[in-house]
Amino acid sequence: KDTEFSVTEEVQETPMASDGGEGSISVGNSRLNIQFGGAQTTALLGDARSIIIDSGTSLTFLAKDVYGQVANAVANVINREHFCPPEQDSLCYHVEDNADPYEGLLEMTFHFTNADWKLPPSNIFGMFRS
Repeated sequence: KDTEFSVTEEVQETPMASDGGEGSISVGNSRLNIQFGGAQTTALLGDARSIIIDSGTSLTFLAKDVYGQVANAVANVINREHFCPPEQDSLCYHVEDNADPYEGLLEMTFHFTNADWKLPPSNIFGMFRS
């Protein structure tokens, strides 16, 4: 038997992309001197003010110079042994067995025109066993 679908004229749409307005980033209570957004940003072309946040994935992409500033701010508050080779742009740290891997890490906040999006450490760092 065929299934009948009812169709109404009311359709709700969710934009696939939104610029969110202009914004900045904080690590803990420290607001970084990073601005993103505006009319002339082109995230795929690497504009320094660009950011891509896809809430449907586990990854957020920052332009290289923005990532560098955020990584430096994060590294300044982490009191753990760094173990990645210097040529890698990674924030990798040792955690003692049975220790809380997120202890001492700060949340990161993306500030937009009309809202702040706070990410706890568990949404920023991944755990990998060696």
